[in-house]
Amino acid sequence: MIESFHRLLRGALAGEALGWRGLIGLIAPTAGAVGAHYFPGVWAKEELAAGDVLLELHRDNATCLREFKGTAENEFLFFLRDFILQLGESKEHAAVKTKLPVELLRKLLEGLPYVPKQILVMGAKGYPAAQVGKILKIDEKHAREVIEAAKARLKEIGREQDSEELFHAGWRVLQGLRKESAKEACVPHRTFVRIADGQITWREKEAAEQHMKDCLRCLDGWTNYQEMCMYYASLPPAGEALVESILGRMGFEVEEKPSLSARFAGMFKR
Repeated sequence: MIESFHRLLRGALAGEALGWRGLIGLIAPTAGAVGAHYFPGVWAKEELAAGDVLLELHRDNATCLREFKGTAENEFLFFLRDFILQLGESKEHAAVKTKLPVELLRKLLEGLPYVPKQILVMGAKGYPAAQVGKILKIDEKHAREVIEAAKARLKEIGREQDSEELFHAGWRVLQGLRKESAKEACVPHRTFVRIADGQITWREKEAAEQHMKDCLRCLDGWTNYQEMCMYYASLPPAGEALVESILGRMGFEVEEKPSLSARFAGMFKR
């Protein structure tokens, strides 16, 4: 699997149509879903987001794609998410600045167990309880109870007016944290991958989770990864029409007859 992904990546970086065809099939659905979720004003449809993201990765001899320095397929998901958000922000006609202070989010998280903290962070990314449950692989009812309790808490402290902003645009506050330098104790991306894959000792996992309980930056990073994994694992490969459309916009010769590119990409899907 990892070798297959890297074979496609190498082909794309070498400017080969087959490499780009496979890479589009793999990542376009995830790129489209994430882009349309966070920037509905920029990309009204997932296909639009997918096309713009892939074209930007291809532009100028794949200059942006070459910035990925990871060694694992799943590490690419971190790179892809950051790239999508940066591209979306650059395409917004005016800078959108949330008035929500990060201290308010920290106040809501204070004293909560580990899983409810993850739920609230996902809620701040604009996801409803049903989607939060799917991303975190937990009961939807539990996710809804935690989110509703947070809204009630906002009302108690006189910040009910911030509820909508928190649960729709709170991700902008979290995105600001991502731009801060990681501390020495912060959890690296590879550790998130190992936790998700079950390839970590219980001591290492316990240490990472203990750190994330008190580090909003790392808690955000971990939920970001779970979000991307959910899309990447659950969405089918890009349809042939979308693949051919993006390839054509990249300047590659488009096949007149239906090809097997979507199936080809599906061979490498986890």
